[in-house]
Amino acid sequence: MLKLFRNELISKGPSSVSERAIKEMEYDAERLVRLYLGKSKPIRPSRQASEFAQMAKGLLRANKAMERLGPEVLRKLFVMSNAAHQVDEIDTRQHMDYITRIAMYAERAAEVMDEESISAEEHKGGRPPDENLRNLVTLLMDRFQELLAIRPTHTLHKETGVGESLFDLFAKEAIASYAPDDVYIEDRKIDEAIRWALPSRDFEYFIPPKLPDC
Repeated sequence: MLKLFRNELISKGPSSVSERAIKEMEYDAERLVRLYLGKSKPIRPSRQASEFAQMAKGLLRANKAMERLGPEVLRKLFVMSNAAHQVDEIDTRQHMDYITRIAMYAERAAEVMDEESISAEEHKGGRPPDENLRNLVTLLMDRFQELLAIRPTHTLHKETGVGESLFDLFAKEAIASYAPDDVYIEDRKIDEAIRWALPSRDFEYFIPPKLPDC
């Protein structure tokens, strides 16, 4: 539970935010922080190829199921997401297209890894820490805006120069609470990532504007 964020949300946020939406956002925050800031073990190229192939098959099966259900029935799926969308306005075809594209990319990745000759021990890849942090903050911003129907902002304290908006507090407390014990990220670094991610508020998959700023 993100206690500081919850207290600030009650104090400054809209009264329409449900407890269920807050719990889902806390769950997503924990999952995303551990996914992006945790250390992953090296995986052999042959294992990667197998996992990508399974991913592609699973996604294609999911897409077939979505086609069988049809747009009207699929909207029930989005109702369960607790997102602050108007469900009737959701175009399910965009989500089906996205799943199809990811399946296609997974198939390509499986083919590439089948041909990969370099061993896992020789591989020193992985995204740099700053990129992981930026991607994490972007996804946290997405969940914040979608579940709470509040437009994320970034405001600085006049004396300390540290971000103090409701979203700033949420991102920092989530990272401090859920990151591995050996991972410490300065507030300044998180603020930089938030500033970098702010334009993503207006990406097509976000809720349209006219949201309260927090």
